[in-house]
Amino acid sequence: MNQNAKKVATIAETYYGVERILGDSPKIKVLRDRIIGIAPTDASVIIYGETGVGKELVAQALHEHSKRANGPFVPVDLSTLAPTIVESELFGVVKGAYTDAKTRNGYIARAHKGTLFLDEIQNLQIGVQEKLLRFLDNGQYRMVGGSQDYAPDVRIITASNQNLEKLVNGGGFNNGLYYRINTVPLQIPPLRDRKDDIRLLAEYYCEVYSLKYGKSLALLEDALSHLQQFKWPGNVRELRSTIESAVVLKDAPNMPESKIERVPLQIADFEAVFSARQFNPEYSMPTSHKLEDAPEDSAPTNLRLERIERDHIISVVKKYGLNKARAAHELGISNKTLTHKLRRFGWTG
Repeated sequence: MNQNAKKVATIAETYYGVERILGDSPKIKVLRDRIIGIAPTDASVIIYGETGVGKELVAQALHEHSKRANGPFVPVDLSTLAPTIVESELFGVVKGAYTDAKTRNGYIARAHKGTLFLDEIQNLQIGVQEKLLRFLDNGQYRMVGGSQDYAPDVRIITASNQNLEKLVNGGGFNNGLYYRINTVPLQIPPLRDRKDDIRLLAEYYCEVYSLKYGKSLALLEDALSHLQQFKWPGNVRELRSTIESAVVLKDAPNMPESKIERVPLQIADFEAVFSARQFNPEYSMPTSHKLEDAPEDSAPTNLRLERIERDHIISVVKKYGLNKARAAHELGISNKTLTHKLRRFGWTG
């Protein structure tokens, strides 16, 4: 791994759980709070949201703040699986079930002691929906072609970019499964409904991709203004792709005009998009999440709370002589969560 890739990996590791869901808009703050409240339970959660809003990110946050955080997180995009293989991919298959079939576990077994995330659940065929419902009801399933019952310890989180209730009413989705997975619905707002977050996200991705491609760039105010005016039908995924594209194309020789026009900045000249900026070797978090050394009475509420959390966690770690396992137990979090928090605080002991 080259140095730029290592820096990008360091950025990714800086965030953990809900910290990866960037934004200061009221809807995002409520979403993060709901995740924290729901995560410790094993209640069925379905995540609704348009394509590109970050449904997998929310599912991963639910996993990382849960009792299963040390277990596997297994994401499955059901829209990418052919109808003929979905059942065997989910439940596994035994040798001889069909021509050339070899015994292998499915995604459910691989998620034992962890979380299985089924994205775009509306793409699951009715017959497989019924088998999934039976598993959710009694905790057991059989592999394709098998006769033995298996009872893995798995939490299943689902997601959809469609209105499942309408699909149920139209006969396109099993009503029993709908009521089983719809215990706790979470709605992720589209990017156009939280325009104030666009600046933070754009600056974050600009820094990430500048590091990745070995450049020193910062978005200019005019460019940020254009980004906030755009509708972003592809949501955060489209914004991220746009920023990456703009960083790559900056100063690229002989770049076809059509490539530039595809970037929805409404600015033809990339010189008007970026200014040169030298980044510190160590990544610093976006302003809205950064822990500043400001006077206590002048720091925003969220920063004061982060300082309180930091001081409490570090004091517990010191109390147990740097024994992270015992400290994590007292704090009621996993070892993995504790390690990520200490790394974010920049504390090495």
